[in-house]
Amino acid sequence: MMSRGTMKRTLLSACAAAALAVGAGHSASAAVNTICNPAEGTINYPSAPPLCLYGGGSSLAAVVYQAQAEAHFGVTDPTFGTNYTSIGSGAGQNLFFTENPGTYDANHITPSGVTIAFGASDATLSSTQISNWAILTDGQTVSGNLIQVPTFGTPIAIVFKLTHGANSQAEGGLQFTDAQLCGVFSGKITSWQDSLLAGVAVSPSVVPTGTIHPVYRIDGSGTSFLFTQHLQQVCTTGPSGNSNIAFTANTSFASEFGGTPPTNFVGATNSSGIQTTVQTSGNTANGDLGYLSPDYTLIAPANSGRPGYPAVAAVENGNDSTYYLPTSLNTQKALANVTPPAAGDANPADYVPAVPNPPHYYPIVGFTTVDMAQCYKDANTGFSLVEYWQDFYSLPYMANLLTQHGFSALPNNLNNAVYNNLLTAGATGNTDIMEPNVCATAGGTGTVAGR
Repeated sequence: MMSRGTMKRTLLSACAAAALAVGAGHSASAAVNTICNPAEGTINYPSAPPLCLYGGGSSLAAVVYQAQAEAHFGVTDPTFGTNYTSIGSGAGQNLFFTENPGTYDANHITPSGVTIAFGASDATLSSTQISNWAILTDGQTVSGNLIQVPTFGTPIAIVFKLTHGANSQAEGGLQFTDAQLCGVFSGKITSWQDSLLAGVAVSPSVVPTGTIHPVYRIDGSGTSFLFTQHLQQVCTTGPSGNSNIAFTANTSFASEFGGTPPTNFVGATNSSGIQTTVQTSGNTANGDLGYLSPDYTLIAPANSGRPGYPAVAAVENGNDSTYYLPTSLNTQKALANVTPPAAGDANPADYVPAVPNPPHYYPIVGFTTVDMAQCYKDANTGFSLVEYWQDFYSLPYMANLLTQHGFSALPNNLNNAVYNNLLTAGATGNTDIMEPNVCATAGGTGTVAGR
């Protein structure tokens, strides 16, 4: 007889095509994926589940988390649903840490009085956030360990509007060195005719003209964090430097300029805002330049042939002097050699390795992450959360879903470390979520009540 777990995975593999179709596109007006209230959601389920896991944050990751939520509730386990709202990485982290249920009620992220179970970000937690966890939770007697896990790898694409030609070097793309990106996004280079941009257009037929208008994220953004994390490594200041400013890894791009970017810069909110702005504004035939996750660009296979998605540029990896496109494969290879946390490791910082300037392949890469507590006061919430993420890390169709949207699955050693250390009961060092020796609500001997 087929076990429940085997049957569940067989069914979910069969629904891969449906999940891909659900997550195939973006809509700026549909920021909320409400599986917990079918009347507001994108799938017409017959009734709302009795339990809902609310999460929010990264707009970069929204399409993946929403597709996984729909597949999980629709096929795996209809006893609980997952409502994920795209509000930006900074807002997602803030809402998780403050446990403030009213901050984003206008976006329907939670019903009145309900806090989110997880926050999603593309920015790693700061040392201050990690150290403050013990203070905020009274010496970790409330929520247990702070959990930070990577869910998949992502490139940060350099995007532009291309009115003719395909998004490849061979057919009219743009290509940038690190020095050129440092110059453009620091305000040192402001014109497409600047001699420092020599060679940026692969085909003479697509040479942009006029003033460059870099498009940046106004809101707290993990995409900004991963982009500026790379710029911090490759940009230099001074008389012979390639940048007007010294970048730091930051979720607020404007803060790199003391809050006020140069006047030729254009701000936009969320990934969809960057996508729309790059496509519709600009003083050149080819539009303006921005940075964006792959699922909002033409590089994602799911967007092939669809209007409204910007083209991507190739970027030179200065370590091997080769230009790469931000494909899923080039991202996977760039992230392949990270060091995973050891068994029993409870330090959340060790689970998301920084890769600001990889030695080979596409150079602007990182991980998107989820922040959770180890213990939840409602045991159903805690154990359902474990089940949901077990599926995410173990089901074969997830790798295909990620590839279709331009992302990459985690390296196997990192994926296995997350699963074994945090999602497997009885993990070494009592590091797993809802571990009974830590969490009182798990029915064990633990003394932690849970959030």
